[in-house]
Amino acid sequence: MLNRVSGSGGMIGKLRESFDSGASLDFRNPSTFGHDVNSVAGLLKQFFRELPDPLLTHEKYTDFIEAARKWTSMLTQSCTN
Repeated sequence: MLNRVSGSGGMIGKLRESFDSGASLDFRNPSTFGHDVNSVAGLLKQFFRELPDPLLTHEKYTDFIEAARKWTSMLTQSCTN
């Protein structure tokens, strides 16, 4: 089993400062983010957490959960066939 690895707080802060200052970051070039994909993921998670309104709205939350259940059920059935 793989262990979860958190991004570096310092690198996440540097990446965020770059975004906040309007700098353009080329994520196709790993040296741009110090080859630290975990920090890039951490920055993305931070962005989603700080959105004023959630991506999955409260009004549609039940619909999203139901869709996920159906998708999981379909995947499970296709793997057993």
